[in-house]
Amino acid sequence: MKRQNLWQGKRISKGIALFIMISLVLAQAGCLKIERTGGNNGQEGNGQESNVQENDNAGESGARGTYAAVKARAQDDYYAYVNGEELAKAKLAYGKAYGGPIQEMDEAITEEIYEAVIAVGRSTDEYPEGSAQALVRAVWKQYLEYLEEKEAGAKKNGNAAAKADAGNAWESGIGNNPIEKALAEIRGAASIEDLLEVAGELEKEIGWTPFFQISVSKDYYKADANALYLEQKLETCGISFEEICEEDAPRKQLLNQAVDALVSCGETPEHAREKAKAFVYLVLDVCVQTDLSLQYESDLLDCYEFVKEEEMAGILGGMDVRDVERINGMTEPNPYGGFFVADAEQLTAFGKCFREENLEALKTWMTCELLCLYRTFLVEEHPFLKLYESDVFDENERLAAKYVNEILSDQVSVIYEEAYYTEEMDVFLDRLFGDVKASYRELIGGAKWLSVKTRQGLLQKLEDMRFQKPGGASAPKICVSDALGATALETACRLNCIKRQRELEKIGKPKEENALLMPMQVLNACYSPDNVFTVSVAILHAPYYDPKASYETNLGGIGMVMAHEIGHAFDSNGIKFTAKGEYNPGWISEADREILRERENQMAEYYDGYVIMDVYHVDGTLTLGENFADIGGMECMMNLVKGKKEREGLFENYAKIWCLWKEDAAGLDQLLRDEHSPECVRVNAVLSATNAFYEVYGVKEGDGMYVALERRAYRWGSY
Repeated sequence: MKRQNLWQGKRISKGIALFIMISLVLAQAGCLKIERTGGNNGQEGNGQESNVQENDNAGESGARGTYAAVKARAQDDYYAYVNGEELAKAKLAYGKAYGGPIQEMDEAITEEIYEAVIAVGRSTDEYPEGSAQALVRAVWKQYLEYLEEKEAGAKKNGNAAAKADAGNAWESGIGNNPIEKALAEIRGAASIEDLLEVAGELEKEIGWTPFFQISVSKDYYKADANALYLEQKLETCGISFEEICEEDAPRKQLLNQAVDALVSCGETPEHAREKAKAFVYLVLDVCVQTDLSLQYESDLLDCYEFVKEEEMAGILGGMDVRDVERINGMTEPNPYGGFFVADAEQLTAFGKCFREENLEALKTWMTCELLCLYRTFLVEEHPFLKLYESDVFDENERLAAKYVNEILSDQVSVIYEEAYYTEEMDVFLDRLFGDVKASYRELIGGAKWLSVKTRQGLLQKLEDMRFQKPGGASAPKICVSDALGATALETACRLNCIKRQRELEKIGKPKEENALLMPMQVLNACYSPDNVFTVSVAILHAPYYDPKASYETNLGGIGMVMAHEIGHAFDSNGIKFTAKGEYNPGWISEADREILRERENQMAEYYDGYVIMDVYHVDGTLTLGENFADIGGMECMMNLVKGKKEREGLFENYAKIWCLWKEDAAGLDQLLRDEHSPECVRVNAVLSATNAFYEVYGVKEGDGMYVALERRAYRWGSY
């Protein structure tokens, strides 16, 4: 089911689009004002008024004063009962929308990343060529030198020795400032054909594609194969298409940014403004044809359609698909015979842009995006870019570590894992995976409401599931001689080019089985539909994992995280994939699918009843998959922990892992766009659906956490 958005791009009429354009020309300011309101949270519609929580929502900033004065009862608002005191004293750093212990944990992990990178950067050890450490050290040192010279006011221009060290691997011929060369090539394009030629060359030289975005990823209809995807474009110059459609201020910002960029490249202010207007109109033409709801679609494969290559011309508005392939660096015929397409109407809009009358607007688009992408390195040549750079005040070594983590995340993953992953963690995760898997085996086997055949298929999927455990992180081999240029900017271009070339090399080859799902320094865990899941090293901090805590307490942290991720294999979307990771909803009988749809409706209705800030309801449909994983994860935990005291410790730690303080605006944005329920709801809704919670805390009718038995939501339990 597609989520319809009030501001969905393709539903904006031509009349509204015209009004937007007129308002842009008239430069009328506009803004959205969000009023601060009080923050009650609770479950409505359970047959009694007392189900509406009287305690403020700890997940929202408006609740802070209440927490300072009132201690919530566990039976009324468990989230507030556990986290209220911490959230009452939490402080938001300037410019931050989040605060509290989990935010502090994230900041501590950032410090660990910096320490690990700096240690390698300073090291005098001999690292093998192609190793993560060798590349991180070289890039860190070069960027540190760049920062120091920039700080001293010197312009880095390279030297003969640095160029000689770069070797002969870089054959594109670009000089010390490849972006200035690229900008000159864009300005020199005299026709659409010239511009397409330039775009193709830029993809080879700096790994950058400005318009149509072809990615190489797993074919979810064929277990071992890759496929080509024509992805949506959802932003330009750091501004989202959604913002451009909704508000006047982002359009004015885009206009001003384009004017500044063109003037900086030698245009007169008058000509720059005319070209900038044409550029913004072109962006709007694409924006209003973009299905903005797809970015919030949890079941995206239902949105993709395979289009044969010979049929692409119709979707591309008459544009030759070979031109699209060319500007994406594809030099060989498409071995798959077509593309998976998510938003055909956006592709049509882009295709229609490539007409001679739009040449200058397209050149402006490329110029602005290129300057935005590399603005960190171009401030001296284009001072206006300083307006779009955030001032960061920190030591140069730390700034260099931050940069390296952004551009070499896979290599930093290896270094972070080596620095912080312990044998004790490894033993714990082995035990945990075995226990969680055994519990799911029991839950699935006992789900008598499903047919025997379906349960057997789900059990097979569980057995075939692969845990990509920390301890084996690897990074693509990139030699320093290939990556390091004469300047930090040239190195950035080379790295982008190498990464893009590696992606293109996957075309026509089997899917890579051991590709890392995510870097180990990211505070997260994830499940992939090809039946693989992982947890990062970064998440193995208290309260998620504390080696000094009891096993049961840790089950409320990293145990729930693991059970949640495994639960995605069986949620409303994951269950459509076979044990091999192939998308095939029909592998389940129609009778069982009807039962599953009924449960989806019940789960959505249950979460629809929860509110934050008194009146703003959770969207049970948008959050359905994540809610199933939460509820199923807690059911899994209850199989593993039976004692009252142990369950109490588990429940408390589960509440702690969601102890996050948000501004009201951030909370409202989450309700509209995030597939996860708000933190307070992830605690209270899950526990109110957990029968054991009632026993541990003596919850009874009339308490805020009470939900009538027949209205509780389950993944595996019987209604």
